[in-house]
Amino acid sequence: MLKKTKFYVGITLIVQAVSFAALFIALCRKKRSVANAILAIAAIGGITGAVLLYLDSKDELKRRKIIAARDACCAEDLDGYDDLYDFDTEDESEDECELCKAAQ
Repeated sequence: MLKKTKFYVGITLIVQAVSFAALFIALCRKKRSVANAILAIAAIGGITGAVLLYLDSKDELKRRKIIAARDACCAEDLDGYDDLYDFDTEDESEDECELCKAAQ
C-alpha cells in the first residue's frame, strides 16, 4: 500500500460518516424508513476510518522510531536515505545498525 493511502482513505471515510449522520438526522425528522440504513452505513464507515487512521499512525510511529534509532547509531548524516527502505515489514529482529551499513 502506498505511504499515505491509509491516512487519506481513513479521513475520507470519517468525513463520509459525518455526512451520513447528518443525512440520518434529516431523514429521521421526516420519519423515513431509510434512516436506519443510513445510520448503519455511517457507523460502519466511521469505525473503518478510525481503524485506518490508527493503523497509519502506528506505522508512522514505527517508521520514526526506526529512523531515530538508525540516526542515533550512525555517525554520519543520512538525510537522503529515508525513502530507500520500506519500513512496513514485520521483521523486527533486523538490527538498525545494519541499515546504516547498507546506506553507506
